[in-house]
Amino acid sequence: MADEHVEVVDAFVYLGCLIDSSGGSRVGVLRRIGLAWSCMNMLEMRIWIWKSSIWLKTKLRLYQTYIVPVLMYGCETWATTKYLLSRLDAFDTWALRKILRIPYTRHVSNAEVRRTTGCSPLSHLVTNRRLWLFGHIARSSPREDHHRALAASIRQVPPD
Repeated sequence: MADEHVEVVDAFVYLGCLIDSSGGSRVGVLRRIGLAWSCMNMLEMRIWIWKSSIWLKTKLRLYQTYIVPVLMYGCETWATTKYLLSRLDAFDTWALRKILRIPYTRHVSNAEVRRTTGCSPLSHLVTNRRLWLFGHIARSSPREDHHRALAASIRQVPPD
């Protein structure tokens, strides 16, 4: 099959992660935010609505169980920037405000929303998961490919 034509594309989805030609994570993270936003809107009529009799604690568990995993899938490998982390936290705060039924016209600080829900920013979760992956790779056998790739990427080049 070596004579088949292979199409060159700018971006494609592989195992649920968007891979693009820029090599960065911006497009993939924004795609994940869009998917999580869609999930939030699908649950709006049954779960997040004003007349819902579901307890706040249950709503927060539903958010942590069904929305956050959609958003955070593959976050261990993201090349994060301050902009991307702020976008994640902005979505998270928007979702928590929706769960708490705080309209945008009320002036409630993000810190108050976090204090009420007891949820830490998702940027902290991204950092923790990236550190967990780094520790997992660093502790792996030196014969493993991923360990050798990590060692090669952090090895310092001696000055000339």
